[in-house]
Amino acid sequence: MKIRTRFALIIVIITVVLAVVLSMCNLLYDFAQQDYYLESADSIINDFTKWNDINSQRNLGPFAERYIQLLAKDLGYIVRRDFLDNRKDYDYLTGNKELRKMLFDSTYINELQVGYAALIERDDKIILCSDMSDEGVNVKEWLAKCDVILTEGYKSLDNTDSLNFYYEYTSPDTPRDPDNEYASAFKIPDTNLVLLYSLSLEDYLQPINAEMSLKRESEAKRIMRLINYEFSQDRKFSAIYSVLSVLIIYIFAIPIILRFSKSITDPIRKLRDEVSKLGRGQFNINLEAKGSDEIRDLIVSMNYLGKELADFTENLKTEIMQRQRMETEISIAHRIQEATLPKIGSDFVFKGFDLGVKLLPADKVAGDFYDFFYCADKLALAIGDVSGKGISAAFFMAIAKAIMHNTILQISEPDKVLTEVNRLLSQRNDANMFATVFVGFFDTLQSEFVFANAGHDNVLLIKVDGTIHEIGEHQKIPIGFLPKSSYISEKIKLEKNDILVFYTDGITEAHSPDKEFFGLDRLKSLIRNNLNMKPQELCDHIVDNVDAFEDHKFYDDITLMIFKKT
Repeated sequence: MKIRTRFALIIVIITVVLAVVLSMCNLLYDFAQQDYYLESADSIINDFTKWNDINSQRNLGPFAERYIQLLAKDLGYIVRRDFLDNRKDYDYLTGNKELRKMLFDSTYINELQVGYAALIERDDKIILCSDMSDEGVNVKEWLAKCDVILTEGYKSLDNTDSLNFYYEYTSPDTPRDPDNEYASAFKIPDTNLVLLYSLSLEDYLQPINAEMSLKRESEAKRIMRLINYEFSQDRKFSAIYSVLSVLIIYIFAIPIILRFSKSITDPIRKLRDEVSKLGRGQFNINLEAKGSDEIRDLIVSMNYLGKELADFTENLKTEIMQRQRMETEISIAHRIQEATLPKIGSDFVFKGFDLGVKLLPADKVAGDFYDFFYCADKLALAIGDVSGKGISAAFFMAIAKAIMHNTILQISEPDKVLTEVNRLLSQRNDANMFATVFVGFFDTLQSEFVFANAGHDNVLLIKVDGTIHEIGEHQKIPIGFLPKSSYISEKIKLEKNDILVFYTDGITEAHSPDKEFFGLDRLKSLIRNNLNMKPQELCDHIVDNVDAFEDHKFYDDITLMIFKKT
């Protein structure tokens, strides 16, 4: 064999060996790169899924709470209508199949019982119940088997029209998370009935969460299948090209392998670079769809994801701007609302009495109000609490206070004042809002206090010896609700150092982080132990105690007005 032939053969052998080695090295390099991209894509999908889960759980809970509250009130008003139309016949309610079905169906989701509903005659027995074995059971016996928080919540209905709270579900057969057990109790107006709902939010939201989770997992699996399929195809083609590189020696093998690997890695590398921008908040991904069908599908999907994230971010910015504008408007409304409330300034003349006031809104605007001013030789005193919270309650409060003020200037009898104000507020009350009000007139010459109550908390009368009486118990119908309601005036004689304490339920229903209520007894004890304080000092002292009791988190508006005969 000639030297040139041998040399050529050696070159060919070396070239073949180099071709195989280079081909295998390139193949191994591709495998390593593909594993890296697969892990990156999997991490991004997992992070996005977790983010979506967290936000879904955060938003669904308040929606379920609000739905339960509205469900209790809607069914309560249906019961009220049927109850009053049928002459307050409890047997009619018990035999009403449609009402029983509504009560039963409201506690089931997809044939799964998620809660408990009962129509209760206060301090007597259970009339209707989703668990028919409880029907006819005495209320006290039934409460004895319930959770302490649920029992105390039911008893607290003496001081409010409705109550919503979490409690601990005490069943040894089905242990549950106490943060998921939610109850809503609604005292049906004009009746001695209470509608109670209690259910597990986890069970109630389970079908929604399961469906959302299933869809997210399905989409994630679909994307990962696309990635895995693409990489499996890439490995097959790489192996084929490695074999061909040996057969066609060095002329075609190396260029083909390099070109093929480049065609695979370039689109993925570009996609990786663009995806990394998502973490920096750059969502405008616009890659040209190149490569295989699967790679193009993946690029199109990522382009779409970037567009959706960009739109979401833009919408979020718009929402933040709107929220900021709304907060500015609310702040202005707060200042206007404060300006409409009377102040005890240096120019205010005290005619045989001393006075202190305090109003703290739970939000920037309040649904509570108070008023005091002179009408000839009489001092008019009024305090009120509007149903609901927020802007709507504040707006209704402003209307109610203005009508109340103007009516008092024309009428000096509290029962007639409430009757007229109720008539005016009921005329165009499409929102079905209402307010509890206590109004009275102190005659500075006769030392007499004439008053009437429209569903408000009783006023406390504290005598010099520390005994405390509650006045205003005869009328419990709020204004703005029933246009033909009438009210009763009462009269008492005030002696020197007698004290009148006007307050809203934001004080007595304030609760600690342990869900313990501040309560009327604690308020009475606080007043009795500080009778030597001036009215304004006593107002500040009581509110400071409530603030500390609630751990500085107001859940409702707090209004306090203290009058002292001097």
